[in-house]
Amino acid sequence: MPSHAADVQTVLHTLQARARNALSHLPGDRPPWVVVELSGHVTPRPERPRFMGLPIAVPGQRRAPSLAGLGDTLDALARAPWVEGVVLRVEGLSADPATAYALRRRVAALRDAGKKTIAYLTQLDGTGYYVASAAGELVAPESAEIGLRGLGLSITFMRDALARAGIRFEKLAIDEYKNAFDNLVRQEMSPAQREQLEVLLERFEAHTHAAIGQSRGLTREAVRALIDEGITSAARARDGKLLDRLAYEDELLGPGHRPLEQARRFLGARAPALRGKRVAVVSLTGGIMTGHSRRFPVPLPPLGAHTAGSETLVASLRAAANDRATAAIVLFVDSGGGSALASDLIWREVRRIRDTKPIVAVMGAVAASGGYYVLAHATRVIAAPTTITGSIGVLTGKLVLEDLFARWGFNPEQIRRGRFALLQDPARSLSDDERALLRRSNDEIYDRFVSRVAEGRGLSKARVDELGRGRIWAGTDALAHGLVDELGDLDTGVARAKELAGLGPDAPVWDVPAAEELILPGGDAEAMMAALAPIVRETSWLVLPASLRLS
Repeated sequence: MPSHAADVQTVLHTLQARARNALSHLPGDRPPWVVVELSGHVTPRPERPRFMGLPIAVPGQRRAPSLAGLGDTLDALARAPWVEGVVLRVEGLSADPATAYALRRRVAALRDAGKKTIAYLTQLDGTGYYVASAAGELVAPESAEIGLRGLGLSITFMRDALARAGIRFEKLAIDEYKNAFDNLVRQEMSPAQREQLEVLLERFEAHTHAAIGQSRGLTREAVRALIDEGITSAARARDGKLLDRLAYEDELLGPGHRPLEQARRFLGARAPALRGKRVAVVSLTGGIMTGHSRRFPVPLPPLGAHTAGSETLVASLRAAANDRATAAIVLFVDSGGGSALASDLIWREVRRIRDTKPIVAVMGAVAASGGYYVLAHATRVIAAPTTITGSIGVLTGKLVLEDLFARWGFNPEQIRRGRFALLQDPARSLSDDERALLRRSNDEIYDRFVSRVAEGRGLSKARVDELGRGRIWAGTDALAHGLVDELGDLDTGVARAKELAGLGPDAPVWDVPAAEELILPGGDAEAMMAALAPIVRETSWLVLPASLRLS
């Protein structure tokens, strides 16, 4: 059956594009240079407008810039024959590493289209400079702040602090690299955790320095040496070839430069065809849980401020699969995992649909543990070099308040019928029998996880186990080990989906709507408890430590 949502989206996109193209032909002075702001936090996918937690837009309110919106703008500037060059004002730019990688590719594409590109930076920090370095010329005032410091992670371990309060956390994990909740059960970093984090940062650094070096005519080693030198002035950055020249904004801009908003009406747009086959995009972002996707007023460890519900994701995938005009599906995953059950339910839908329509999985900043499980059977898998993926493992945890209760005079009394009836009771530690039960459950889940990946990726179970044991991989290593098929971003995924379906480059793309159930602070207590129930009920998790989300 056809999808009315897809039809409406395609019609609206086509009408908007045609209207923009008509306006672009109106008379007026077209500026040869356009100034584009690259600032604020760039989201990987467009965010729905929200006011006081409600999904409504406030007139005049600026929405967070998205990769899709900035990409469309830079693409339109690349196509405009009257645009000679673009000045990118880069200030206060932040994004996760995968989004920064994709945005940098858009800047490079603008330069490769023959447009002069100048990046003007008042601050040289990690993300902003990495993106801006793809421009043809880099300019900064002599007073620019230099914040190129390298990459680092800090994790606070709190086992002893919790013990002082009478709180203890019990954890069973497969295997030594599955480090979620380690900060609750250890007082220091384990050798396995330190090993994989050092490799991860090494890979991220290698990619970043190589990309900057290629654009600036420097070796990777030279970029590293400049950063380790501790540059404090723009003049030294210029001398080290990290900048081309020093200038203030008034010395850079002239009468031929106009802000993007003044030039936008002259920019055309690609109009998707109203007829023919199309590609659907389904987004999975946040902690994976059973039930419906939900948004919370505050982040809930380890899942974050919103969850990807298995029922919502399955419904979205089925909507795309049942739409006769949809020839291929792109599944965008930005998740560190969550529920083992929910991950398997979403995986099953991907596995089922793949036999009838190609599914291209695109990883965002993180697609690990349950976030990797769900896409193991995709037709093709794409990651950014800086994507955090893998973490093929499982863990179980339980908060034990036994000492806290004793310290403050609480005396819980238990009555049970059933050997394991009080397994999740926080007033008592796990018994040997309960611990053996959880180990057996984890072994079964891990074996299923390994089997899914082995079948989906065409690897042996023994090889997946070698790559698994909870270990995380950067996208570059995941490619080398066969966990992904190529490096790229969402644009790459859409292009591959069109190729697999035999569609032309102008085939329409539609975002499959996925409604979120909003949980308001101080709202319906029953709804809040229903949302939290899966977190309390489930014992086995496919989840990545939240501290590994780099931005």
